[in-house]
Amino acid sequence: MSTEVKDLSLDELKQLIRETVRESVDEAIEDFAALSSGKYLASIEEARGDARAGRITPLSAIPRG
Repeated sequence: MSTEVKDLSLDELKQLIRETVRESVDEAIEDFAALSSGKYLASIEEARGDARAGRITPLSAIPRG
């Protein structure tokens, strides 16, 4: 059974909005920190180079156990 906005109390709606905003801000801070790291950016470039050179195994090619 799904809950609709009309079924929420004002306090429940405020809490839902608060949690959603907090999660979004936390994700933005994490992204900013990651993108500010030279080591992280270098690893992205390395991975892109590996992909261009064909050194990446597609997920579909990995046997499931």
